[in-house]
Amino acid sequence: MSFISKCSSVHNLSTNVVVAIASLTYASSRCGELPLLHLIRNLFRERYGRDFDITNVELFAGNYVDLPLRKNLSIYSVPEDEKLMLLNDIALENFNKELEIL
Repeated sequence: MSFISKCSSVHNLSTNVVVAIASLTYASSRCGELPLLHLIRNLFRERYGRDFDITNVELFAGNYVDLPLRKNLSIYSVPEDEKLMLLNDIALENFNKELEIL
């Protein structure tokens, strides 16, 4: 951590370190129940700037957030047509079972 504290620019850090910092920044914006992450994010924002913070939190072009982490923490919503098809399948399945009982 002492090496990181001496570097005021992400360009002076190795790619692995930048990815780790970006990923922690991104995770802090998605995990509100972990207040320590917010403290870490604030420290990184002070050190590396608001642009670096926003680029990684909003996943703008040029972000360094780790892809598997991004996938695990992203909010995936199921399209409405898929929801309706699933509900329809469940309804038909249950309706057919009730007919078999009668």
